[in-house]
Amino acid sequence: MSDRLVQIDGALNFRDFGGYHGADNRQIRTGVLFRCGNLASISPAGAEQFSQLGIARLCDLRRHDELLEDPSAIAEDRPERIHIPMDPASAAMLGASLTSERQTAGVQARVDFMCAINRELVATHVDDYRLYVQALLNTEDGGFLVHCTAGKDRTGVAVAIVQLALGVSEETIMEDYLLTNEVLDFEGYMYQRLVNNYGITDIDPEEVRALSGVRPEYLSTALDTMRTQFGSTDGYLREIGLDESARARLQQRYLM
Repeated sequence: MSDRLVQIDGALNFRDFGGYHGADNRQIRTGVLFRCGNLASISPAGAEQFSQLGIARLCDLRRHDELLEDPSAIAEDRPERIHIPMDPASAAMLGASLTSERQTAGVQARVDFMCAINRELVATHVDDYRLYVQALLNTEDGGFLVHCTAGKDRTGVAVAIVQLALGVSEETIMEDYLLTNEVLDFEGYMYQRLVNNYGITDIDPEEVRALSGVRPEYLSTALDTMRTQFGSTDGYLREIGLDESARARLQQRYLM
């Protein structure tokens, strides 16, 4: 199990995404940048553990219906919530593909589907990620948490954005991204979620892993889309509000 996993009772995929080397080989501070999945199952003990992290601002990327389905178990008065509902159009195809006769579409079809979501996250959610970046820039004191439902796709791109801005290498960003596969409970949580949400009981477990985990192709698709549609990853960062001045502010704040 990764030592970056933050022990919060009942939390899903809760991790510190600092600690890596960034610009000028300076290290990102730990204990200030966090990522996770939904916070619906956190126990009272977990809520107390959460309160000890000093998180000042929480950025929730889930759709409105996801918030209603899995309301946070964290008290509403802390930390400050920023809700940026992100709803990739490709995600709407998931339910249809799972509940139709295409339940046996095959692993590669599921991989292609997830690549399409990551492409779309970068290409069509520029305004959403700009709001996310502004929320981070405005968090001058205390920790910052970004999350969605599983903490892997919308959140995965969000975390990569910050790590790129802090000068982390793409190789290291990929290593951090793939840690999701070590900490998510596929059989106990992700598979059961498909059963509960879509009534699926006979889908190939490898298809579940392709949908519910992460693969190098997914993040590579996001990074490649930054390059093809915005000229470079730097071009994409500038587009969402991380010009040289903003990046310098983040580096001054988070690099040691």
